[in-house]
Amino acid sequence: MDVRSQIEHLKSIAEHHKSMCKCVQIFSSAYGLALLCLLIYSTLIITANAYFLYAGLINGDSLILADMVALISVEILKLLIIVEPCHRATMESKETKRILTEINRQTDEPMLVKEITQFWKQLLLTTKVEFSAMGIVNIERRLITSIINVISTFLVILIQFQNS
Repeated sequence: MDVRSQIEHLKSIAEHHKSMCKCVQIFSSAYGLALLCLLIYSTLIITANAYFLYAGLINGDSLILADMVALISVEILKLLIIVEPCHRATMESKETKRILTEINRQTDEPMLVKEITQFWKQLLLTTKVEFSAMGIVNIERRLITSIINVISTFLVILIQFQNS
């Protein structure tokens, strides 16, 4: 590949990255409220169903157990379907920075180095590829552990109220 085509290819990649950043911003602003509501709803549904599952286990009601497990599984799957693509897009954006750094180290051509520097500035100055729910919470894998913590806390509180 000659230098001119490498420069054009790099410009194309930089433009695609810029477009992706804009798409993430638009997605986050357009669907942020819906994402936040869905996250809250799923957290509450999982909590309620986990409590009913616990109550069914304590009372020996085996008919409700399969239903509660199925409902909890569906809500967890919904959360994973939302979180995982957002997380992967964020990780790919970070990988772009690593790859660009590696290319920069291996390049001697001044014209190509100039374009890499331009792209690097774009990466540093443009908005990060991070999906968020109204800026309150970033949609990434850490969100799953936060939701598990919230559910666990609510369950402990509900069980303590039941026992008293």
